[in-house]
Amino acid sequence: GSSQGRGAGRLRGLPAPPSAPQPRRGRPNVPAQLAGTNCILVGQRQRGNPLLSYITNLRYVYADVVPDYVVGEHHCALFISLRYHMLTPGYLAARMAELDGAFRLRVCLCLCDAEDPVPPLSSVTELCIQRGFSLVCCVSNEEAARYLETFKIY
Repeated sequence: GSSQGRGAGRLRGLPAPPSAPQPRRGRPNVPAQLAGTNCILVGQRQRGNPLLSYITNLRYVYADVVPDYVVGEHHCALFISLRYHMLTPGYLAARMAELDGAFRLRVCLCLCDAEDPVPPLSSVTELCIQRGFSLVCCVSNEEAARYLETFKIY
């Protein structure tokens, strides 16, 4: 036996394993009755987002999920408008950090609503590259809704 106890030897300095399994950050808590359905799960922060009124081909339900939209078991989307990004430049980076390591496909759905979109879009593009997000740009809430429906269907 070892007099140094559990976790000694070559694992010295590493944190002890958690006593109970920890949920992965960013994973949805999908209600059992919604698992495997064609519902888009919508995060609570999106309440009042005008694009929701354009989701007409699928159901959506509000859920306690980290991303703005969960469109598949391993697929999610964050929504950002360029005007909002200019007002709160740290918001998108913080939201992306919350999803670090979760979901295989992470999409940043960007509404290009700024008068001069080049500077803020460059910033959003840089964040997407750094954080491993796919960037999809749209010019209207209706187009953004079509993208979400398409992500969910396919």
